Formats: sequence, C-alpha cells, structure tokens
Amino acid sequence: MNNKASLYSKGCVQETHEMWACRALALGCGNHLSDLRRCWSDASSVQNKGELTFKDGDSGSDASCRGIQQLMARCVLKNTAELKERMAAAKK
Repeated sequence: MNNKASLYSKGCVQETHEMWACRALALGCGNHLSDLRRCWSDASSVQNKGELTFKDGDSGSDASCRGIQQLMARCVLKNTAELKERMAAAKK
C-alpha cells in the first residue's frame, strides 16, 4: 500500500508542476521555467556526484531551486491579477 501512496503522491506533484508550468507560459512567465529547468538539472548533476548537502529534510534540488519557484509563482499571480483587471475593464 505504501508503494501506491508514494506513486500517487509523485503523480500529484508532477501534475501540480505541469499546471504551474502551463500557467507560467500562458501568462508570460516562461523565463522562470527555463531557469527552473536549468536549476534542477544542475542540482541533479551535483547530486549524482555526491556533492549535494541536504538541509531541513529538503532535497537539494528543492532547496536550491525554491527561490526560482517562488519568483515564478509571484509572476503568475501578478500577471493573473493584471489579466483579470483588463478583462473587467473591457466588459465595462
């Protein structure tokens, strides 16, 4: 049963990442996606070499790339709000 739970959780995480990636692209925040992909790739390379340190239970790629994820989320939320304002203004 634990295997099913971990596979389900991994699938949910992947779906969540894909949802944010689609939103980021649609709202003009795609530059953060390429930065994030590069960060995860770099973190994965370092991890394979055994040079990555872990802090507070986070995986190295999560810890080192979290700032980029936060910037992307801020961009998506800001651009979503601006789009909603433009749509509301166009209806008037």
